[in-house]
Amino acid sequence: MALTMTGVITGAAVTGLTSPTFTLVADTSVSMYGKRSVVDTIGGTQPGVLKHSFDSQFYIDVKRPSEYKKLGTVNPVTGQLRDVPKNTFAVHIGKGAIPAVNQPAETVPIKIEFRIPAGTVSYSENDVKAEVSLLIGWLTANKDNLVQWFKDGNT
Repeated sequence: MALTMTGVITGAAVTGLTSPTFTLVADTSVSMYGKRSVVDTIGGTQPGVLKHSFDSQFYIDVKRPSEYKKLGTVNPVTGQLRDVPKNTFAVHIGKGAIPAVNQPAETVPIKIEFRIPAGTVSYSENDVKAEVSLLIGWLTANKDNLVQWFKDGNT
């Protein structure tokens, strides 16, 4: 199963945003093992939220492992695996948000942890809400595909 990386994503309901939608178009990933899309169109009512631009990015980037790790050997004495390696998959979302008046946008990176630049929630709260909305909407749209993606790596 492929992840939905283009088309309209219905964002999650977030106070202050009414029926948020995000139209994703393909972009070039920074990794040869990933895919990237940018938000080309904002739908619904999202006051002050801007689509992707050079100055204020709004993107989603997914990456699979460059090489899949396999299970090692079992200890002949204990019957236990000696090591259980981990394959890392990543979903990154970035949204430009303005930290203060007359300042350029700073990208708010979401990598399952939130690292919000100081001031952006106070000054451009709806940009951060839109990013969270996209994340939840995208995850919801892919809820049945994510485990399969972890299994076979097809994006």
